[in-house]
Amino acid sequence: MNNYKLYYDCKVYLPSPLYLIPLIICSLGIYLLVNLKNPYVIKKGILICFGAVFTIAGTVSLVVSIIGYAHMYKNVFLEYKKNNYRVVEGEIEHLKVLPFGGNGADQFTVNSIQFEIDGTLSPGYHKRAAKGGIIKSNGVRVKIYYINYLGTNYIMRIEAIDEDYNNNPIVLPPS
Repeated sequence: MNNYKLYYDCKVYLPSPLYLIPLIICSLGIYLLVNLKNPYVIKKGILICFGAVFTIAGTVSLVVSIIGYAHMYKNVFLEYKKNNYRVVEGEIEHLKVLPFGGNGADQFTVNSIQFEIDGTLSPGYHKRAAKGGIIKSNGVRVKIYYINYLGTNYIMRIEAIDEDYNNNPIVLPPS
């Protein structure tokens, strides 16, 4: 009998702090436009130009970011919470781990199902091995719950057999 231990479960999906950048740009544009009433401003044309560009670019970027987040939340995270996921069980194979400074994604397969851990703030598991992630060695027997959306397999839950981790330790990152 396989006794799996839970190592990761996606409980929440929060927006990236990077979404604040369009908000800051938009706020700067609004500040420049509001500052037109200042009697000490000499070149109002420049303020109007930069204020309009920053406001429009910030607003468009913010709207696109919010739509993208809502789209992923609805189609990946909520589907997992509704138990509309797939499960694959087997050993980690063909693991390719990037070094700490490397750009790209860690890659591995379980029963011919390809997974990538790219380090972005996408829904599900996204912590690469070089940055304290738990997928670090081949041969570990795992059960992965995932959502396939637009050709990408988002890892929502990872379970592993304790005995396999004693032979191929995976160190959990500090909480």
